[in-house]
Amino acid sequence: MKVMFIQKRMDSVGGSELQSLKMAKEFSKRNNEVYFWSHNINPNIYPDLNGSSSSIKLLKSRSSSNWFFSLINIVKNIKPDIIYTRDTRRLFIYAFISHLLRVPLVYNINHDVRSMPYNLLQLNNIIYRDSRAYGFFPAWAIFGYLATKCYSYISKIISQTYEQQEYLAAQKIESETIYNGHEVPSIINKPNGSRCLIVWIGSLKKEIKRPHIFLYLASQFRHLDVAFKYCGSFTENNQYNKYLKLMTERLENVEYLGKLSIQEVQRLLKDSYIMINTSKVESFPNTFIEAWMHGIPVISLSVDPDNIISSNDMGFLGLNINKVVDNIKKLLNDEKLYMNHSKKSRTFAINNFTLELIIKKYDFIFKDIISEGKIY
Repeated sequence: MKVMFIQKRMDSVGGSELQSLKMAKEFSKRNNEVYFWSHNINPNIYPDLNGSSSSIKLLKSRSSSNWFFSLINIVKNIKPDIIYTRDTRRLFIYAFISHLLRVPLVYNINHDVRSMPYNLLQLNNIIYRDSRAYGFFPAWAIFGYLATKCYSYISKIISQTYEQQEYLAAQKIESETIYNGHEVPSIINKPNGSRCLIVWIGSLKKEIKRPHIFLYLASQFRHLDVAFKYCGSFTENNQYNKYLKLMTERLENVEYLGKLSIQEVQRLLKDSYIMINTSKVESFPNTFIEAWMHGIPVISLSVDPDNIISSNDMGFLGLNINKVVDNIKKLLNDEKLYMNHSKKSRTFAINNFTLELIIKKYDFIFKDIISEGKIY
């Protein structure tokens, strides 16, 4: 099977980028001919895409001005059996190329489907709302609208949660749910008596990720021997960046670790006790799965994909800040409760998110699409 992965930007650490590369590597191990196209690549972040790998054939357009035509020629020359992407912003372009060259396209959703505009009225409302709230034009809404308009021309849409699948079905859009996949790390025994480490991982976006709430939570535990560490890259909001830095300096129990590599994040998780998520909305954070794989319970303020946290004792869904504080205290003060959540987190993660299991599902879907010639 000849599989082509398309992800235009591979110059930052992100869930979509990481999952695309993981899948490409796994498919190459299964005697498939694997190609990976990207226009912006940082080989320091993704060393597997430095061009020297024999298992993944790296493709790049020659200039930023004509990448569209370059991509058409690449697809035409390679003649892949299937194209896979998680790139929402340029989905309408990939759908056009797929239809033009008669190559099946599989699109994996990488966002909260409820936030997307499915008609012009919704698009107009989002543009008006975000322009007033944030002071700049929300270009993502235009790309999102174009993406929703080309769903019917895609061979298969993969949703990240069953909640997404149900929502799309209500919009008369068919999809199939496959969770993200991760490798199973070795068991890490946290030494008794060590200082508990509570972590937050993500990009430092005020409107969506809300790391300032994590700092507030840390301020509520200044009297305890508990460490709070957070990592991620700053945004272009300099005023907000200054606020985060100032608050971090004032809180003796907080440390900002900067922008970490994929390997550094894994090392951080190995030493962690609890992970906090303060996002307003998300689809299915990769950090949830990575934490659970390490046996780390997740305490989330708002996000609980498919109610996994609430239904399986893998942490807590807070719903408000005071409740999150109470939930942190519960896990810190009750070792038996903590060990129960930790064990269930790791067991559930291994049974549902192991990369090998996820790849088998994609392999079946890809072969089914190819055999039936599902091109729209």
